[in-house]
Amino acid sequence: MKRQRFFGACSSHTASWASCAGCSARALGRPSPFYADTAYASTTPRRITSPKLGATRCSNSDPPLQDRTVNIKWYLKREGLLDTTESTALDYYLVLSGPPSAAVSSRGTTRPWCIEAVFLFDARRLRSEQIMRGVKRGVASSVIKRQWAAAEIYPSPTNAQLTLSPQQVEQLKLFAL
Repeated sequence: MKRQRFFGACSSHTASWASCAGCSARALGRPSPFYADTAYASTTPRRITSPKLGATRCSNSDPPLQDRTVNIKWYLKREGLLDTTESTALDYYLVLSGPPSAAVSSRGTTRPWCIEAVFLFDARRLRSEQIMRGVKRGVASSVIKRQWAAAEIYPSPTNAQLTLSPQQVEQLKLFAL
């Protein structure tokens, strides 16, 4: 299969958009809008080590994400749903989302390209809570409001596991409506 260059990528970006550390590092800058719900790495450059999981091993970041796997999601609306995995290798979900919305048909509506909130979920704890609640896991699994509130790191940081720098907060504000 011929390798394809994706638009908005760096000059070395030829295999997969997720494998380019330089492009993924600009996640909080101006990422390319080539997929609505997608995975980006954080602001520190790193290699994607588990593309099948869609996770990034944060090998050169500060604790608590150092040497952890992070599945990074971007949803244009926060509908109370999260695509999860049963993998025990995953440590965190980092979710960038647009405005809150009910999980209803999007026919006749818009999905603004913005980031209004960022969340960091402990993957094992989330999976455990979903099992206790008896909800399905996988594509479009239910995450209740209490869990979203506890995981928020931007704009109202309630999750102390990851604190954003003032520069990261300013970069995220560039994505507001």
